[in-house]
Amino acid sequence: MTSLPTPPLRFERFHDIVIDAPAANILDYVSNPNSWPKWIAATHAIDSPDRPLQAGETFHERWATRTGEASLGWRVTAREQPWLWEAQTHTSFIGTIIVRYEIEPTTGGQRFRRRLINPDRPKMPTEEMIRRTDEEAVICLRNIKQQVERSLIHQQCLLTLDHFMAALNAHDSAAMDKQMHFPHVRLAKGTVVVYEQPGSNPMDLFDRLKADDDWLYSEWVERTLVQCNALKAHYALSYNRFRSKGSLIGQYESLYVLTKADGRWGILARSSLGP
Repeated sequence: MTSLPTPPLRFERFHDIVIDAPAANILDYVSNPNSWPKWIAATHAIDSPDRPLQAGETFHERWATRTGEASLGWRVTAREQPWLWEAQTHTSFIGTIIVRYEIEPTTGGQRFRRRLINPDRPKMPTEEMIRRTDEEAVICLRNIKQQVERSLIHQQCLLTLDHFMAALNAHDSAAMDKQMHFPHVRLAKGTVVVYEQPGSNPMDLFDRLKADDDWLYSEWVERTLVQCNALKAHYALSYNRFRSKGSLIGQYESLYVLTKADGRWGILARSSLGP
């Protein structure tokens, strides 16, 4: 008697997490394959345009398995901004692999769901394989959440720093106050000063800089987010000061602490190595 071939088997597994960010930010991050090595340990390398991919586009992944590295050619099969993205590849060992990212609003942000589908496996995974898949997925989702929320915090803090620098160059103390939180602490030249409330930020510094160095304006050089959580961010900063005719006075370094209060990010403390 001739045995009949075993029909292909369908395996599907999903995992989800709540991310405090707009849906578009989440989908744009995960649908850019260049982000995958940052949150998937098994992804060793990606060959793809460095941007979110649209339906019909392709990319390649070097993927680690227990028996060695596999080269996967992916094709994006669906994108519905900002709620869904799907891609598909084929392997010789487990058949077709489909990954689908789904996003829906929920309390505290967006529920991000990562769904893995094998529609034509030659055999079902073992309990040990499923356990490892679940453990790896938990790590992946935590990494995505951390990366997306950190990126959003960084964007919001950079905007605060941009507004603060623009107000400083305009000598507009009221506009500077709007980018600060109070009591506000400043450490410079060995002195600690606490500005208790808006309106207490002295502007004589700029008159002195103009008199001493012909200062006209300043520009950020580097703004590095060192640490953050949902309510506080630490920045290592550097900035240039320029004279009225555009020549450089000098470059200076600072540490800033930004906090989120009353729904907005503001500068709570500054420690400067410059005057």
